[in-house]
Amino acid sequence: MPATVALVVTVDTSAAAQPTQTVEQAHQPTSTAEPLPATPYPSPLATAAATATPTATALPTTLVGPLSVLISEPAQNVETQEAAIFDLGTASIRPLPIQQERLFALQWLDDGCELYLNGNVYDLNGNLIWQVPSPVRDELGSLYTDQLSPEKNWLAYSVFSGAQTYDSTEFVDVAVISLSPPFASYRLTQHGGAEVEAFVWSADEKWLYYSDYDANGTLQVFRSTPDGQTQEQLTAHEGLLSQVDTMALSADGRYLAYGAVSYTHLTLPTNREV
Repeated sequence: MPATVALVVTVDTSAAAQPTQTVEQAHQPTSTAEPLPATPYPSPLATAAATATPTATALPTTLVGPLSVLISEPAQNVETQEAAIFDLGTASIRPLPIQQERLFALQWLDDGCELYLNGNVYDLNGNLIWQVPSPVRDELGSLYTDQLSPEKNWLAYSVFSGAQTYDSTEFVDVAVISLSPPFASYRLTQHGGAEVEAFVWSADEKWLYYSDYDANGTLQVFRSTPDGQTQEQLTAHEGLLSQVDTMALSADGRYLAYGAVSYTHLTLPTNREV
């Protein structure tokens, strides 16, 4: 059975290079740190852990926050999912008039004042306020796993190669398409080392973070400008890393957390200057 290892990449551009450490196969999450260039980020609204229990009180007219989104399947034999906002500050739930077949790749936008789901942007009352342009929708078809850039200028999406069965024969790459005419698209990876939904935008839209294989065939974390003109490898993993299955940037943009799965062991730098 593979061991799941949790990794945290730390932004510290002044740090000097340090010796590497080897993390043997583990049954419990392990963490390490590596520096990334720092950029300013606003603090997101949905950050704190829930401490209160939801109650069946009247629907809130205002939201205190922090906020979380709940996705539910309303009933058996119903092929839609529903969304609601859970306000951790008041322990109340605000249902949203959003019902779709699949509510994947949820994103908070505008400092937590907007929600992006499946090509649509909603306010916190569930009102539709923006949509991905029709030419992009027509070209991509499904938007279930895409990631919208914070200023709505770019859309990152998965590109599948081989049989689309989500098993060992599946190869996933990352591409970006501009949301302004002529809607140019750019393929950022070529080696099939990305993972569906496991890529994330910087707040200033200058970088997209994702995983791919390096020249030695080892899975690493990279970042790229949307047009692919500048690409940087951010990790120096050694050994067999089979999957990077999730990514998230910290509120200040100094840390990139990513989940990784290894079938043997990982050799990781404890601190590295980029």
